Amino acid sequence: MDGRATRNCLTPVLALARFGMLAVLLIPLAGCGIFGGGTNPPHVRAMQHPLLPGIPVPDGFDFVPDRSVGRFSGAMRVAKYEFKGSMGVPRVMQFYEEEMPKAGFNQTQKRFDEGSAYLRFTSPTEECVVNTKRTHWHTELTLDVGPLPQTLPSDLPKAEPPAGPNSPPPSRPK
Repeated sequence: MDGRATRNCLTPVLALARFGMLAVLLIPLAGCGIFGGGTNPPHVRAMQHPLLPGIPVPDGFDFVPDRSVGRFSGAMRVAKYEFKGSMGVPRVMQFYEEEMPKAGFNQTQKRFDEGSAYLRFTSPTEECVVNTKRTHWHTELTLDVGPLPQTLPSDLPKAEPPAGPNSPPPSRPK
């Protein structure tokens, strides 16, 4: 057997060995999410904005004051605050689905609409609507917080129409 014949026989073996070494090096990285296949994204820390106590904000989101407004009176608050960050919309939604129950809110609605995601949460006294969408440069997060109505309009007694010159007298309870 000459040297060329031995080399030709070993070429597939060497190629397989090189592939095996490459696989051994890359397989441990596959679970890290480097290739986008990681199933457990890293935990995002919940931050508290000083103007929104009790409502979590994902770490890494910055407050946008010129696009935010809020009013507070005692325990009642009405606020629409905008934040921007780099986290993707699905991860922001997952963050709020995990963190809002810890803050005493129950999810009542979830909707996707033209690239935006909408989540609605309620507590015994207020509601928080989370809107998030991706722009070219960042993710916009809007938190809309307000009181829950104590009674619904359908629960209120119906007012009788004002008496006119031709209307019958008001009804009396029997």
